[in-house]
Amino acid sequence: MAMNNGERLLHTLEQYFALKQHQPNAAFQQRLAALQTWQIKRLFHTHQQRLATQEAHTAAHFLFYEVYGGANLPQVASNIQRATRKAMALLPSAVMHTAAVTLEAAVLTQQLDEALVQALPEGNIQPQTYAQAYRASSTPEQRQQQLALIEEAAQRIDRYIRRRWLMHSFRVMRRPAYAAKLNALYDLLHHGFQALSGLNSVSPLIASLVQVEKEISERLFLAHPNPFDGVTP
Repeated sequence: MAMNNGERLLHTLEQYFALKQHQPNAAFQQRLAALQTWQIKRLFHTHQQRLATQEAHTAAHFLFYEVYGGANLPQVASNIQRATRKAMALLPSAVMHTAAVTLEAAVLTQQLDEALVQALPEGNIQPQTYAQAYRASSTPEQRQQQLALIEEAAQRIDRYIRRRWLMHSFRVMRRPAYAAKLNALYDLLHHGFQALSGLNSVSPLIASLVQVEKEISERLFLAHPNPFDGVTP
């Protein structure tokens, strides 16, 4: 039986709070942060031509830092853990579905990053050592799922902001969401709505980004000598 949005969120939270990053291990946390910084820089470098406009760059900043990088994930996870039932009652179903997909994408990315860190040698990250650790720590299926969830999250946010009545209902929920101490969850979604609203449609951009990242992933698993170079949509 398929889980409802609240159950999906709670299941994803269980996975999130089981991550190694929550243990008192400063060295691991530093290595994880270094990896995530390296990956985000790589993403901006790879897609710099596609992100030439301010609107595209703003949308990518949200996707890379908030969804892919999980920048505010601890606060959002704490909000949901504490008040899932309130969130289900307050926020429209479409918003809760978007939140569930966005959280799943962020947590899966954290799981993959943790596995990658443990496969990486100590020291500065190099493309060759990154590629070896990437292959050793994940499967093509996991990486395809990661990209599919990120794409779905972006497209759901995009569809939502194109419907004025839905955006109005979401704005009206701000005060009760804050009163219920769901401010981090509300702010994450609101930031996403704002970040993607500058584009006429996010679909062409996200399709291009995902297509390139799929090819890079395939190159990494095939041990291509230059997996990040010369990839075009």
